[in-house]
Amino acid sequence: GDPLSVWCNNVTDLLGVDSRSGTGAMDGAAKTTVMLGVCTTGAANLADGYTATVNGVVYGDWFLPSKGELNQMYVNKNVIGGLRSAPSYWSSSEYYDGLAWLQYFSSGYQNSYGKSYAGYVRPVRAF
Repeated sequence: GDPLSVWCNNVTDLLGVDSRSGTGAMDGAAKTTVMLGVCTTGAANLADGYTATVNGVVYGDWFLPSKGELNQMYVNKNVIGGLRSAPSYWSSSEYYDGLAWLQYFSSGYQNSYGKSYAGYVRPVRAF
């Protein structure tokens, strides 16, 4: 299942991966890279460390989805499957220095929340 994690162990610095309005860009891979340069533990580290093996091929290019990508996952949650309906999932989009965006998969609502909150992590990859 999807693990619980804080957004980043660095809860005070503004990382520059913000998305304060709209649905957010589809740039989770780039935002995850920025997070990995500052966060030694947290959601981005879990997503980056995830691997999946399919027919002997190891896929290790996973990242934490941006606010926009996470919303697209919500829109397509029935096709994707396996997403928890009640809890919230972290995005790689920051709101402000101590806050980052979460998506609630029961309602589709997006909200900023404290980076030290334990939200769910769903790694994604581009294909």
